[in-house]
Amino acid sequence: MRGVSQGPPISQLRMTLTFQREVAERMGAPPGDRQRSRLSIMVQAYCHVNIKFLIPGSCFVPPPKVDAAVVSLKPRSQPQIQAPFDAVEKLVRCLFQHRKKYCIYGLKTLFPPEAVSLAEELLKTASVDGTRTAPSLTIEEFNALACAYMEVLTRFPELESFMFREPMIS
Repeated sequence: MRGVSQGPPISQLRMTLTFQREVAERMGAPPGDRQRSRLSIMVQAYCHVNIKFLIPGSCFVPPPKVDAAVVSLKPRSQPQIQAPFDAVEKLVRCLFQHRKKYCIYGLKTLFPPEAVSLAEELLKTASVDGTRTAPSLTIEEFNALACAYMEVLTRFPELESFMFREPMIS
């Protein structure tokens, strides 16, 4: 997806690829779907996703225990999330790190402990309810959060390199 996000020539190539069925379902999962994941957001932000057909595992030799799916990925003329790829990837990773918890918890991991109030600012600026979970958010809401995050990074550029790590349990 990084190549697609960087524009021509890769961004003009339509791709037809084969994946495990579960991976294909994650790619196209809508908001609220149990399959919605980081992969869903990152692919849907840059491409139109269309599962063309399923291939039963019995069609392969030796037959795997899973089915496959043929997926068409057509790059969008404009990404649905208007922020640099690395910032989008970091935001989405932090939100899905706590996929079953309120999204405010994931947003707090974008910032050092002394700046976690910026997570509330992101939610307010983006008009997103912090008690929602990451899988329930739409691409438009991810876009609003990414734009709000970029605004924060213009004010505090040193936060761009901050990487949250959970404390090790000994």
